[in-house]
Amino acid sequence: MEAAEILTAWEKAAAPALRQAAEALAGLTGLAVALDDAWVEWIPWRHFVEQLTAAYPAPLYLVTTQARGLFDVECWLVFTAPHAQALVQAVTRSPAPEPLDARACSVLAEVGEVVASAFVNVLADRFQAAWKPEPLQVHYVTAGWLEDRAPGPTRVLVTEARMRVTGTPVRASLLILPRDLHAGAP
Repeated sequence: MEAAEILTAWEKAAAPALRQAAEALAGLTGLAVALDDAWVEWIPWRHFVEQLTAAYPAPLYLVTTQARGLFDVECWLVFTAPHAQALVQAVTRSPAPEPLDARACSVLAEVGEVVASAFVNVLADRFQAAWKPEPLQVHYVTAGWLEDRAPGPTRVLVTEARMRVTGTPVRASLLILPRDLHAGAP
């Protein structure tokens, strides 16, 4: 597939993949999950970091993974510290410390795995290709860490959904960054 074909298919796959990710989060947690906003856009990395840090003041918890396949995809699940703590408490039905300890980070990693896998599985069906996920990592980060993660190109294709867990004060963003498509960036 050429980059332009992949981008067209990506835009068509993004909405159902994001819905599937939200449904997977609801299935894992037993909580009601709403998808507030979702979009796909080419954006300068610096502008992306500015938007992210405006929406989620630092420090942040990021659950990250990569999936390798037809093209590589980096998946980020982003929470403010209080929202990460609230989600862990809702899932475990017990208090969670702040900063999160290893057990609480393990819960966040499980949430990230379910959400990222749901998204990537829709891509696999749409593109009729397999993706192999890498182990998840949980990061406690600042805006500077995000700026240092800039990929080679100055613009990236970002697929973002803002999710809200109803009944508990949790808001998160799922960010999907396809890594090998940047040569076709507008």
